[in-house]
Amino acid sequence: MRSFKTCLLLGAAAILSFSGCKSSSSSSGGSEAKKPSDSKITSNVKSELKHDPAYKFDSVDVATANGVVQLSGFATTEDEKQRAAQLAQGVPGVTSVQNNVTLKPNAFSPTGRTNYGTVPPYP
Repeated sequence: MRSFKTCLLLGAAAILSFSGCKSSSSSSGGSEAKKPSDSKITSNVKSELKHDPAYKFDSVDVATANGVVQLSGFATTEDEKQRAAQLAQGVPGVTSVQNNVTLKPNAFSPTGRTNYGTVPPYP
């Protein structure tokens, strides 16, 4: 009878210890990574754009909804536009990037003269 009680107590202790482990891991989130908020993603994308050594992204705006980053504004070249999308895609939590950046119109004509209007002749 004594060995039966001992086995029963050991079995109950084992069940409690297993259920205790499972409860503590699920309440702490376990191994699942916490997904960053949209505002944090936006902040991180802006930081990446600001610190890029090749381009200045002063005219690019960032908005995020459900992990989807939307880039808008202006870039000087197609390479600059693509680099902005590449930087945004590399930020943790970004699921996709909508690149709505527009290329700035060229201020110079093919002749090398500016398109700022006509200059009156000197008197």
